[in-house]
Amino acid sequence: MHRAVPLRCGQRRADGRACGVDRGAGLHSYVAAEDGWETFFGPDRCGVVRFTRWLGYYAYNASGLLAPPEERSRLLEHFRQFLDLNRLNGLFICIGRDQLPLFREQGCQVSKNGEEPLVRLETATWRGKEFEWLRRQENFCLRENLEVVEIDPDPSDPNYRDILVPQLEEVSREHIEATLHGFEMRYLVGRFTPFAMGHKRLFAAVKGSGLSCFWAFLGAETAAAAAAVVRDPVRNVPRATLLGVAGVTVLYIAVTAVLMGLMPAARLASSNAPFADAAQVLVGAGVGSLIAVCMALRATGCLTGWMLVTAETSRGAADVGDFPKIFRTRPGEHASLSGLLIPGSLMTLEAVLTAQPNLAQQFSTLTNVTSLLCIFTYVMAASSLIRISRGRPIAIVSAAVAILGALALLASAKPLELELSLLPLAAAGLLHLWLRRR
Repeated sequence: MHRAVPLRCGQRRADGRACGVDRGAGLHSYVAAEDGWETFFGPDRCGVVRFTRWLGYYAYNASGLLAPPEERSRLLEHFRQFLDLNRLNGLFICIGRDQLPLFREQGCQVSKNGEEPLVRLETATWRGKEFEWLRRQENFCLRENLEVVEIDPDPSDPNYRDILVPQLEEVSREHIEATLHGFEMRYLVGRFTPFAMGHKRLFAAVKGSGLSCFWAFLGAETAAAAAAVVRDPVRNVPRATLLGVAGVTVLYIAVTAVLMGLMPAARLASSNAPFADAAQVLVGAGVGSLIAVCMALRATGCLTGWMLVTAETSRGAADVGDFPKIFRTRPGEHASLSGLLIPGSLMTLEAVLTAQPNLAQQFSTLTNVTSLLCIFTYVMAASSLIRISRGRPIAIVSAAVAILGALALLASAKPLELELSLLPLAAAGLLHLWLRRR
């Protein structure tokens, strides 16, 4: 007869936890990897059963049989004999659908069974409708400017110990207080033990960088890019820039207020197309589809506009010698073929280099890299303002504040975003040196 071994022996303790990770198929297998559980080893160590005693009469198991499928019947039979020998009543909780028939066949008392999803890590692709629930959670975090990251629970890391742990404990405490039971149900769900994570992995949604907010303000400088084809640019370009920003600001605030009035906060937060959903609430599903089509046309128009702005910027730089002559236009042309094809090819290459399993992740990376490139340009413009300010305090202070704000945004960027943004800068530097030598 095999006896249960309390978790005081280092090697056996490690064996029990390893079985929970290697053989477990449900979420509650992580519970078996925590402290405070006893381990019953089957004959010839064919598997283990992790359990805890309660009131001296009951033995709770919340992780099932941690053994290969062909050994589970023999393991359960010997564990039942162990329970009878020690006059314990076995209570089996959260047993997976794959093991439920076996427990019922041997007459075990099972409750709350078959409710948890089984995720086979060795075959999981995280794609398709089966894992739509996971992508929906990640997309929600991205829309809220949050990033899902894996955290290394290293107690010796001051950032984890002194900053992350207190925040996570507060979140855990607020979650528990909002439940009906109001306390940790350690036999049913895993506990948050920040300094004894064992085999458990820790994921969290953390605040993203401020670049996503800065992206919304890009485009104000495009009026200056078209100054060469504008009548009276000294007067009209600043006016168009200021009036355009003010008008769009009022429009977006008004539309956002209308959205919050039409839709509940929970539905608005989880919506992938809030404007289309609001139109459905207001006038019906048919018009909502029409709004979605209009949004797609708007996106296409924005892409076309950006391509033309890029071509105009390249042409203007080529006219003053900062870009190769291939970007210049011929008499009667508004944009050269090279000015459209070359930027389009570079955009396609960047899209390939930043490919992500999730489209929202790729869009976030591209927008942040674009924001970084514009921030570099703004830093150079602010530096030029200091150089030509002739000692005027207002100009110097404004430029210094702009530079400090730009540096703060740069500090919030991810390493990958910085690397991708530095590549165009290096290419621009080499191009500038080549043109100067010519």
